[in-house]
Parts: sequence; C-alpha cells; structure tokens
Amino acid sequence: MKSMQPTTETLAAHLRAAQIARDRGERPPERFVAAVEDLARALALDPGDRDTLLRHGQAHLDWARDRFEHGEDTAPQREIAERDFARLLEAAPTDVDAAMNRGLARLFAAGERLSRGEDPERDFAAGLADF
Repeated sequence: MKSMQPTTETLAAHLRAAQIARDRGERPPERFVAAVEDLARALALDPGDRDTLLRHGQAHLDWARDRFEHGEDTAPQREIAERDFARLLEAAPTDVDAAMNRGLARLFAAGERLSRGEDPERDFAAGLADF
C-alpha cells in the first residue's frame, strides 16, 4: 500500500515552484495552496516533525509575502507561520532556523503596519528580539 505521506521531494518541489513563480512576478497562490496542503497532511501524520513544521511555516510566510506584494491581507498566512515557529521554539528554544523565521515574520508584520500608517514598534521589537 502506498504511503499517504508526501515525500520530502514533493513538498520541496511545490514550495520551490511557488517561490519561482512569485519571483517571476506570477501569481502562484495555487502553488502555495498545494505546498501547504501537502505539508499539512505530513504534519497530521507526524505533528512533531521539526523539518515539516519549519517548511509549513516558511510556506505560509512566503505566501504572506506574495499577498503583501499584491495588496492583500497577510495576517492569516503570517499568523500561521508565527504559530509554527513558536511551536518549534517551545520544543527547542535554541532552534536558530525557527527563531530567525519567526523574527522575519514579525519584521514583516512591522513593515505591513508601517505601510498602513500604523505604529510598527511592537512587531519590530519582537522581530529583533528573535535575532
């Protein structure tokens, strides 16, 4: 019987395809959806898998960046990313990848607040603290 868990190669391919499309100026939301769905299936099978949780957060953060570049609300994707990185840091407080990515998500939130004319200080300070 074939495993229902997506392979690492499949997960990476979906995420990379979305990143390449975004970098070319294309709208790749369906590729982000495919990557996130694959990662969510993998997490359902092994919720504690560090690499899958990190990639899940990174996929949501990349998706948030795409939405920001097109004037759309980033909060849903950014908040999921921040939760994923926070879960990783709860399990391993010295996880550099998780801290750096959470810091990026928080700095991204600060930039988004600034672009709306809001005070970015809280998110900016939290992002810097992660670094």
